[in-house]
Amino acid sequence: MSGRGRGRGRGGRGQPRHDRPSPSPASSSGGRGGNHHIPPPASSQFPALSSPTPPLASSSASLSRDMQLKLTLQSPAPAQLTLPPVVQTPPPPQSVKEAVQPPPASSKAVRLPARPGFGTAGQKCVVRANHFMVSITPEVISKKLHREIINKLVELYRESHLGKRQLAYDGRKSVYTAGPLPFSSKDFVIKLVDQDRGARKDREFKVSIKFAAKPDIHHLQEFMRGRQLDTPQETIQVLDVVLRATLSMNNAVVGRSFFSPSFGVGDLGNGFQYWKGFYQSLRPIQMGLSLNIDMSARAFYEPILVTDFVAKYFNVKDLTRPLSDQDCLKVKRALRGIKVELAHRKHVQCRRISGLSVRPTNQLTFPLDDTGEKMSVVEYFRQKYNIILEYAFLPALVAGSDAKPVYLPMEICKIAEGQRYSKKLNEKQVSALLKATCQRPDVREGSIKQIVRHNNYNNDKLVNEEFGIQVRAELASVDARVLPPPRLKYHDTGRETQVDPRVGVWNMIDKKMVNGGKVEFWTCISFSRSRINLDQFCCELISMCRSKGMDFNEPFLPIKSAYPGQIEKDLHDIHACSTEKLANMGLTGKQLQLLIIVLPDEKRYSKKLNEKQVSALLKATCQRPDVREGSIKQMVRHNNYNNDKLVNEEFGIQVRAELASVDARVLPPPRLKYHDTGKETQVDPRVGVWNMIDKKMVNGGKVEFWTCISFSRSRINLDQFCRELISMCRSKGMDFNEPFLPIKSAYPGQIEKDLHDIHAHSTEKLANMGLTGKQLQLLIIVLPDVSGSYGKIKRVCETELGIVSQCCQPRQAQKNNNKQYLENLSLKINVKVGGRNTVLMSAIERRIPFVTDRPTIIFGADVTHSQPGDDASPPIAAVVASMDWPEVTKYRGLVSAQGHKEEIIQDLYKTYRDPQRGTVHCGMIRELLIAFKTSTGQKPHRIIFYRDGVSEGQFNQVLLHEMDAIRKACVSLEEHYLPRVTFVVVQKRHHTRLFPADHSDRRSTDRSGNILPGTVVDTHICHPNEFDFYLCSHAGIQGTSRPTHYHVLYDENQFSADALQTLTNMPPAYYAHLAAFRARFYIEGDTSENESTSGGRNTRERSIEVRPLPAIKANVKDVMFYC
Repeated sequence: MSGRGRGRGRGGRGQPRHDRPSPSPASSSGGRGGNHHIPPPASSQFPALSSPTPPLASSSASLSRDMQLKLTLQSPAPAQLTLPPVVQTPPPPQSVKEAVQPPPASSKAVRLPARPGFGTAGQKCVVRANHFMVSITPEVISKKLHREIINKLVELYRESHLGKRQLAYDGRKSVYTAGPLPFSSKDFVIKLVDQDRGARKDREFKVSIKFAAKPDIHHLQEFMRGRQLDTPQETIQVLDVVLRATLSMNNAVVGRSFFSPSFGVGDLGNGFQYWKGFYQSLRPIQMGLSLNIDMSARAFYEPILVTDFVAKYFNVKDLTRPLSDQDCLKVKRALRGIKVELAHRKHVQCRRISGLSVRPTNQLTFPLDDTGEKMSVVEYFRQKYNIILEYAFLPALVAGSDAKPVYLPMEICKIAEGQRYSKKLNEKQVSALLKATCQRPDVREGSIKQIVRHNNYNNDKLVNEEFGIQVRAELASVDARVLPPPRLKYHDTGRETQVDPRVGVWNMIDKKMVNGGKVEFWTCISFSRSRINLDQFCCELISMCRSKGMDFNEPFLPIKSAYPGQIEKDLHDIHACSTEKLANMGLTGKQLQLLIIVLPDEKRYSKKLNEKQVSALLKATCQRPDVREGSIKQMVRHNNYNNDKLVNEEFGIQVRAELASVDARVLPPPRLKYHDTGKETQVDPRVGVWNMIDKKMVNGGKVEFWTCISFSRSRINLDQFCRELISMCRSKGMDFNEPFLPIKSAYPGQIEKDLHDIHAHSTEKLANMGLTGKQLQLLIIVLPDVSGSYGKIKRVCETELGIVSQCCQPRQAQKNNNKQYLENLSLKINVKVGGRNTVLMSAIERRIPFVTDRPTIIFGADVTHSQPGDDASPPIAAVVASMDWPEVTKYRGLVSAQGHKEEIIQDLYKTYRDPQRGTVHCGMIRELLIAFKTSTGQKPHRIIFYRDGVSEGQFNQVLLHEMDAIRKACVSLEEHYLPRVTFVVVQKRHHTRLFPADHSDRRSTDRSGNILPGTVVDTHICHPNEFDFYLCSHAGIQGTSRPTHYHVLYDENQFSADALQTLTNMPPAYYAHLAAFRARFYIEGDTSENESTSGGRNTRERSIEVRPLPAIKANVKDVMFYC
């Protein structure tokens, strides 16, 4: 059931975006469901299930700590650093009873599924991965120290006390050596100049080095041969630190990434810049040890005078007036904790900023001596340094302690270079940062190669000579397979009823939605100030929806333009109007089914980030694959690992400078089915692309009650727009009525009022028609010309009024005969009114392994977190689940707020005590299982759970808790109900990139120069023992495609590699991501684009109360409102 493509407009590409899912199995010593304590069910929701439940074996995981050196850094008083004790967990007995029991006490009892074999499906090929092979001299022995150690210790004592050994430092508590030191325990005294204290004073440190343990290289070798199951993390950490040691001295280090101006610098605006760099991580893979290197970019402070920074921060050319209290607070948040260099002294002196003075500099005084005589700061700088302060009307920077503050005029302070900005970026900055690393695959590959050459690992004395490590400079060649795309089924009334996506792309030409939705009650509102012909826009949209198989009525309320300054009011007005109109029609209980909204003229709100900044960030990293490959190679050459004394000479580590060659396979695309009335009824996507030309939706929805409102001030012919939209929807197979209320334009300053008016009018009209209970089914909204309204519109429509809305950009609504846009719009509207655009032919023919043979539900889950520095917004958890079987195309979504920084989804299953009902069972899994039974008439026999947003370090924790919740939710519905579960983590936030073996070979690349969609890799660069693989499911658009990494954490269904790889797709996880992102609007709305709040060390320490999310109206929840 792999859907590798998203249908786009006429002639366009169909490229379904893919996101992320995540994991959580529970170790099992009783029952197939694992060790889970499950309370007795409150009531039986399902009929008895008679499927057998064979026991699942479990084994323990042990951790061996081989060698460490313990280091203590003292200044001035000694502080002993110790390691936590190692907890050994005994393995469970081999034979266990078939019963549901408590989960294991420790995550160490969890054993992830072993790889069931390698896949064979698809066309074989070879791709290059940005992994570089590492070899180690067998005799090398590493040592671990717990530390804070400095280069000064090596400089002073290497020859005399350290046995001429180089030390590899991990930046925290440990250092490593390639051989024994001439002592088991020794104290050193180090004196350093502390420039932060202001007078270049010497500070004395006491460093205690103690031998702690010795890592076992043999353990690592046995693990790589598959003879040892426990990952030797301690030994791998030693080698990783060695490879990073020299790089850490010459670059700014952020996590596992290194940054330097020599790699490239770009402007982010507001006093910030980005530095380019690279990510580096040593990983055990099937081929051996590999060094994963990729391009990266981070935000840094510009090394400029503070006065220049303040001017740039507020986007002014010159500072000519005092700062307001609010501006002072913003500057204080931006500069607190950074280091500045004092430019008025002969010797460079650094001070750390703690805040701003309350009064301006020209009003500040300080005591000269103990007599209490005071001098003004302005007079002090004039007399002592002959400096006349030009910006004395500004507050001064404050350093020192609260008891003895030191006032530093802004104009004599320069921000020290190399300080990372860790607080929230605005849209423009994020955009600029993303652009910095967005490269075509060939460019990115070149960049990676350049990095490897630059790093020159094999000439690094520490890496090569000391530790005997060698790094190959070529990218690894990896065997891959390109999986065939799934065949898509569209409605039989379209010209094309089936589609085989080609290179991950297809379109909707000559196709109709397989199940066109019905839009009865809808309208449109525009919040844009542009001149948009809303009527024409809605007409074209209706026409497009109907042509694609939807049943789309005319607007239920008049299409209108509205003022973007009152979006919430207008939305409430639409809701009130539609409710009133429906009630007057005798349709009490019905609601406006769809609201189409034209957004304000600026681009829609996006994660509180400034557009230009996001754009600049994207450009900095967006590279074609060949360019990115070159950049990575250049970075490796630049790092020159093999000439690093610590890495090579001291530890004997060698890094090959070539990208790893990896065997891959290109899976065939799935065949898509469209409606039989279209010219094309089936499509085989080509290179991940297809379109909707000559196709009709396989199930066109019916739109009975709808209308349109425009909040744009642009000149838009709304009637023409709506006519074209209706025509398009009808041509694609939808049943699309004429507007239920008149199409109207509204004032963008009262959006909420207008929405409520439309709701009231539609409700009244439906009641008058005897349709009591009916609602406006769809509201088409033309957004205001100025951004900031999208979130408010969605919150009002979905949580207050119960209206499904479709927002439109005013610039698109202005265009006449905009077929591609209308086609895409019709696809979105169809799923929002309950239709289906296409289905997989293999689903219709019951050929999807582990899905179509028996009732199966597919879940997608994700947790999204607020941006760094935003502590008020809680994490949002979202879970979606398929509601149709065997097609698995409709997904119902649920959302909830979580505790601050909480990754485990807390509301999967929960119970509470009710005075009348006793123990009440609830939770998202339970609700979705009930909805599946209601929708299909059957309970699922299998559960496939795709979990996004989980890092490797959280695998066991998430698996134990969330598998436990799944089991409890099932048993709460019916005793002994334990469907077989497969739990898969989906990861997109990794640094592995796959490049074509030959960038000039058009047969092995898509249009963007990326590898072919459907390319799967499960060898060489994957885990040596566990069940994981990389799959690039979609065609590239720009830059280098990021393959999705799938890691199976729990598998009772016993998938083969081919079965899971050909089944796997991203829509469930991506839908969960969309739902979570939508829910953030419910609590945050839209905020200022230019506001950057503090983060990093200023994060609140107090606990933050979790506000529950506003409830989504039931009729909205029933459809895919988040698309």
